[in-house]
Amino acid sequence: MEEEWCYRGEGNASIVVACAKKNIVYRIKKVEKDGTIKAKSNLDVLDFVKNFMKSFISFQFLVPMKFVKLPDGLIEKIQTSWRRLRPEYRLCKNVDCASVEAIEMPDLCFLYPADTCQVISPTYTFEIKPKWGLLPVGESASGLKKSNCRFCMHQFLKVRDEKWSRRSLYCPIDLFSGCATRMKYALCKLHSCPQNNFCIYRNGQKIWCDESLDEKSTFENCLDSASTDELLDVVVKSLLYPDKGYNSTTGLHTRQLCHLSSCEHLCNDECDRLSAGCVLSQILDVQSVDDIDHEELHSHFIKASHAFSADSELRRLHNIDGPYSHWLELPLIDSIDPDVAYSILKIKKYLVSRSAKDCSILITVQLMNLEGQNVSEDSESPERTFFITSDIGNRYLCCVTIIDLDPKSFNKIPTYIEEEKNVVGYFLESSPAAL
Repeated sequence: MEEEWCYRGEGNASIVVACAKKNIVYRIKKVEKDGTIKAKSNLDVLDFVKNFMKSFISFQFLVPMKFVKLPDGLIEKIQTSWRRLRPEYRLCKNVDCASVEAIEMPDLCFLYPADTCQVISPTYTFEIKPKWGLLPVGESASGLKKSNCRFCMHQFLKVRDEKWSRRSLYCPIDLFSGCATRMKYALCKLHSCPQNNFCIYRNGQKIWCDESLDEKSTFENCLDSASTDELLDVVVKSLLYPDKGYNSTTGLHTRQLCHLSSCEHLCNDECDRLSAGCVLSQILDVQSVDDIDHEELHSHFIKASHAFSADSELRRLHNIDGPYSHWLELPLIDSIDPDVAYSILKIKKYLVSRSAKDCSILITVQLMNLEGQNVSEDSESPERTFFITSDIGNRYLCCVTIIDLDPKSFNKIPTYIEEEKNVVGYFLESSPAAL
């Protein structure tokens, strides 16, 4: 056990541990300190990703997952020996001591190049929480929200509540712009103030995150001899790399500008767009499934809640808590009020959109020596990987994966509504940009 497993990281709902010998990671559910479980179960996550999200996200960007039994002693190790490795702000939750199962995934911090490829650098993995990449365009959204993105507004509240000591100047609208200059600017702002939205791994070891920063930390130091600019260019190109077989559900996304962004670069309307089928475009497609304001969401939630209270079977018939294979299809129930059915569908679409707004992207890259080989960016590569040529001519093997596409709970909607009110309310109070 001591040699096999290591702590890799964690999010709000799960802890991730890695097994180097098997090139796998386990994702283990967390619980509140009082033992209650608020997040969806691992079975729900598997069902949602495998049977629902596959309709929105192409295989190229989805990670293979399966349900497995945990090895003896692993839970105890997380609770004791590894507690010191966990970020302090994550210690408000623990792993579920009663848990005997987890989700197994391949270790995405490593690539497995063909025998003909000569590896000449460490493997670098960039983990990004891109957040909400769209400004709302719906009629119910206020002018304030149509001009200032949710992430940038939320930063004011997070600093006030001492979640973070300073505001991040990262703006998701820049990352999702499709403009390489704006995208690179967004990545630079993420690495200068990572919070819990950005980290870097080298050969599976975390080398850059918010907890690791001090006044002597520099981005260049953590990347050894690798060129920072070159790696960031490769990450941008990887985010724009298209899955040519993907059919967008929404078409090309309109370029947007957030008034709170500090990026001053003006994009070319004709050229600076997300590549059709790239990972960011696919995430935006899911985020665009619904676009309702919190006041409209509250109205739909009240209507659905009253209906569920009046008829306890209605919640099950509409698969509110799963299964998810045909989740956005209305069941054939003659007796249901059409207005209630519409509210339930709007809530489901909101929850789907919310899943994509809380996901993460892993971009794993490794420099290859392909001298003497006829390899282009269209050349065949190991499954789910592709080749990228940097601006200075180096060839990288790359893999991009979307993770943390967990289903969201109907019961958490009041929390989302309250949070939205607080974000907008405090931004109006504190920011001159809101005036």
